[in-house]
Amino acid sequence: MVMELWHELLGISALSHVCILALTLFVAVYYLMHTFRKHQDFSNIPPGPKPWPIVGNFGGFLVPNFIWRRFGGRGGEDVPKSKTRSLISPQVLITEQAKVYGNIYSMWVGSQLVVVLNGYEVVRDALSNRADVFSDRPEIPTVTIMTKRKGIVFAPYGPVWRRQRKFCHTTLRNFGLGKLSLEPCILEGLAVVKSELLRLSEEDTEGSGVDLTLLITNSVSNVISYIALGQRFHHADREFGALLDLMARGLEIIANSAAVLINVFPLLYYLPFGVFREVRQVERDITAFLKQIITRHRETLDPANPRDLIDMYLVEMLAQEAAGETDSSFSEDYLFYIIGDLFIAGTDTTTNTVLWMMLYMVVHPDIQERVQAEIDAVVGPDRVPSLTDKGSLPFTEATMMEVQRMTVVVPLAIPHMASETTGEERETHTSHSNSMVEPDSSVMHSQINKVVLNCFLNSWVSQFHQTNTTTGTRLLQQKQDSTTLSLWFFCCLAEFRGYTIPKGTVIIPNLWSVHRDSTVWEEPDDFNPSRFLDDQGKLLRKECFIPFGIGRSSGSLSRQTYVCVPLATCSSTGKRSAVARYTLRMKPFYCGHLQLGYCKTH
Repeated sequence: MVMELWHELLGISALSHVCILALTLFVAVYYLMHTFRKHQDFSNIPPGPKPWPIVGNFGGFLVPNFIWRRFGGRGGEDVPKSKTRSLISPQVLITEQAKVYGNIYSMWVGSQLVVVLNGYEVVRDALSNRADVFSDRPEIPTVTIMTKRKGIVFAPYGPVWRRQRKFCHTTLRNFGLGKLSLEPCILEGLAVVKSELLRLSEEDTEGSGVDLTLLITNSVSNVISYIALGQRFHHADREFGALLDLMARGLEIIANSAAVLINVFPLLYYLPFGVFREVRQVERDITAFLKQIITRHRETLDPANPRDLIDMYLVEMLAQEAAGETDSSFSEDYLFYIIGDLFIAGTDTTTNTVLWMMLYMVVHPDIQERVQAEIDAVVGPDRVPSLTDKGSLPFTEATMMEVQRMTVVVPLAIPHMASETTGEERETHTSHSNSMVEPDSSVMHSQINKVVLNCFLNSWVSQFHQTNTTTGTRLLQQKQDSTTLSLWFFCCLAEFRGYTIPKGTVIIPNLWSVHRDSTVWEEPDDFNPSRFLDDQGKLLRKECFIPFGIGRSSGSLSRQTYVCVPLATCSSTGKRSAVARYTLRMKPFYCGHLQLGYCKTH
């Protein structure tokens, strides 16, 4: 009895050892396969700067603030010559690195591969010619945590995104976006800006100046609020002003603080101190404000008379519920993120475009005089420019375009993602003569794959045909399609401009480099509106002018609608030069952002 029990225990023990051994072997094989696959995926990625362990190329954010202040990182004091690169804005630094690594190079955010695209030809090739591969949006931890990958700007490409975007685009157009019906709202905001400038000029007896950022932000935001929320806020409204401050502060924290490390270590978002706690508080306050507005709309909704985007969205929700749509993506939760996208993305970029335009009118008085002369000749002194005047104001519009080219308020665009391992189908060709063009190594590799795959499929189909006539016949009929599909798969593991871009790679289109690309722009660092005019003074549309990106996510419509306002402001205030009335204060390390102060003329 004892011996039987002993043998049984030995059997169980032996079985356990076999299971453990099998599990260990499975894990080892899986790890080796994963490592091999990863090595294969990253064996031909673009070159780039060497990353730090764990944190990648963003290790500089781990350096304490006092060191940055002492050696030129954030405070700008006591900067030795060897450290001057740390003062370069991110888009300029990234563009400079392209001179070392090429127009396509790699960076790392933790373990996430990021590929930076520089120059017009490369950016166009990726986002236009290869849009099927580079159209998706990446999961950026900071954005994913706060947006849940909903809304329009950062939502992943797919059926839900297409339905939501189509609905929003149609609705916004119906409520006046890009149309003359929106002009009264824009002109009302312009009137407020001008009256406030006059008031501030009278009150500022010492000439100390004021910051125009909040005034312009309020005016721009009210245009968006009018379309989306159906209401305008007074420029002195404290609650609305607080919301705008929160949005600006949130963007600054995410882009210009240690909070960027959340993208490397997502759990940092939940730390109860510093900028990590502040970004959560900003998110809560913005959420409370916008959801309160949505609630008021729901309680006062009249489906027969929708007032704005929120009402139209709620009506669509009711219509889909009545139709029995069980998997509809239309919900109040999704609506909240759409409104947030409109406010945060639209307000920030448009405000900075307006401020930059005002600044360029200040520092280039000769251009300001030409713009003013053209507006006076076409529009006259009794009204401000209208969208109907655009065709008659070529130099004014060329000036607007040149300011956008010089500044590029979204210099690194919105990140894209490779939705599959990218490649270019490349073929070898024989010439009409007896000579043959020798394929390079990557093409030869594809040819070998084709031969091996063909042999495998032939053997496999023949075996099935011998054992199962019906199955074999069906497989033979589908052999050509299967072979073509499989060969396409092998070939698409080739390259994009000589490099493999693995699936899931984050793509950063450097729009700043596009607009400073000397191969498409003559003297790109010079401010010259005439580059957008032909010999007859007519406006030239250039393909390489893409200040808001290429394709479906460019988002330039609303900005182009409002962008005429600052020129009207600068050029309709009289013949007196604006140079004596404006000063400039730059915010360090905040891409494309500035503060413009108004000073009284002495």
